[in-house]
Amino acid sequence: MVDADGDRSAIARVRRFARRGGGRLRQALRSRVDDAAALLQEQVLDFLSSPEQVKALQITLANIADWTLRRGFRFDPNAELLFDFVNWLEQRHGRRRLTQLLFRSPIFRDPLLLEALAHLSELLTPFSTPDDSRPRWDAERLEQFKTRTGDRLLGLLVELAALEADEPLRSESRDDRLAYFESAPIPPRFTRLAAMTQGRLLMTRETPSGSGRGIRKIIDRLRPSSSTPSDLVRFIPGAGDETLHFLVFSTTFFLQSYLLRNLIEALPDIAAEVQDEFDGDEIIDIG
Repeated sequence: MVDADGDRSAIARVRRFARRGGGRLRQALRSRVDDAAALLQEQVLDFLSSPEQVKALQITLANIADWTLRRGFRFDPNAELLFDFVNWLEQRHGRRRLTQLLFRSPIFRDPLLLEALAHLSELLTPFSTPDDSRPRWDAERLEQFKTRTGDRLLGLLVELAALEADEPLRSESRDDRLAYFESAPIPPRFTRLAAMTQGRLLMTRETPSGSGRGIRKIIDRLRPSSSTPSDLVRFIPGAGDETLHFLVFSTTFFLQSYLLRNLIEALPDIAAEVQDEFDGDEIIDIG
């Protein structure tokens, strides 16, 4: 016959040993983590203290970014035109001023734009599972999104154009904004940007090759077919909509490209700031 009290006593002893062992294991792991953190900090600071190494890293990142941007802009000339416009203004008014205007713009702080990005990326990922808790994006919702985002992007363009104009625009009318931007003293090739926010004058994107074609085939397979309807085929609202592509993907790719270039160019300054932030006796807390 089993002694219940004896069982409880044995279990209690096992638990005490487990707690003791767990405490020693955590202490040993923490010691190893601290040692690794100290070594990592030493290596990072040693790397950043060498201007030659920082310069080599900067050149490597610049080459990678240059290849990525050239390839991306080849497939999306609308994003390239946005990038060139902001870059032209930056050369005339300074990077600080342009960066402030971009980050202050409602379009890049709009929760609806972030929601649209999450929704569209989910739809365009072949093996994703739809999240039923999110509101459905039907054709009407997409049209509302395009109108709102297009107007906000137009507002940003007007703010940027005002850097070159004699007077800022006082009107909130869409027609007045379009006319103000198109008459601004900017290079003629940029004047089409205002109309592009409303889905007009968009440039044709180059058809992707290789893996890009494979992605397009997946998207085509997901489109509904009138001849062979199936519950297994997901409808993708906005598939093939060039205005939607411009407002979501072209604008975010342009912003990512602009910030990436600035980050790489500022790498030596960032390295110097990181060096100043830590002294040799501090250990980086990695959690």
